[in-house]
Amino acid sequence: GYTPARAPSFQSSHTQMNQPRLFAWLRKTLYHIECDRHRKRRPGEMPTDLPDTAPPLEHRLLDQERAAALAGCIDTLPALYRDVMRLYFYEERSYRNAAGRLSIPENTFATRIRRGLEQARDCMKRKGFGHV
Repeated sequence: GYTPARAPSFQSSHTQMNQPRLFAWLRKTLYHIECDRHRKRRPGEMPTDLPDTAPPLEHRLLDQERAAALAGCIDTLPALYRDVMRLYFYEERSYRNAAGRLSIPENTFATRIRRGLEQARDCMKRKGFGHV
């Protein structure tokens, strides 16, 4: 079974954590969607003016606010889910590596990630971030 004593300790300071993979993936995906949309507008012609990838200030501030809210939501998760979320999203460990560190099977790790994401999503909705 899971015992918190075997779980790694984490710093509670969110300023020292890496930006979550979720936001990096979302940003990259949106960029590629915009590039595709831009190419389709001019059939047969490669665009010379790709869209600026730097988000406007208000989007960067919203991203910071969203990241802080997400970190707060992760902090409120039960230790079972909080530990796997931090290992995978903040420390960017693989399922195998993180599961080994916690001494749990990979499938259990994957289940805890899924359940942790569900609970974090619900928390974000309660905080007013409807589309996470």
